[in-house]
Amino acid sequence: MTLGMCLSRTSTTTKFLFSILLIITQKIDAAGTRPVSVGGDHSVTGGILQALGGPQSKLTGGEPACILHFDAHTDCFSNMKHFLGANKSAAHWALYLVQQGNVDAHHSVQIGI
Repeated sequence: MTLGMCLSRTSTTTKFLFSILLIITQKIDAAGTRPVSVGGDHSVTGGILQALGGPQSKLTGGEPACILHFDAHTDCFSNMKHFLGANKSAAHWALYLVQQGNVDAHHSVQIGI
């Protein structure tokens, strides 16, 4: 079970959850450890990968992260309303993480789409 499954799903709790996961994962990265995240709602993926990929990341040496994504859909929608009013959601995480420079789209793989 992820932290996201424990909170009611509103735009406010989604933003709160994202910021908490970002802070927790930044601390894990700063400690030089490698976190493992499996399952859960994909709105949590954004906070985790934003902390682990990009200029501030110790794990990737400041480079974007490369990911292996198993799912039935890409989660990179740009032309639909945001889920529950959240700017960063389960339907958008892959797109905004690439646009922000947290994920390297050229060296990442999505399987099952």
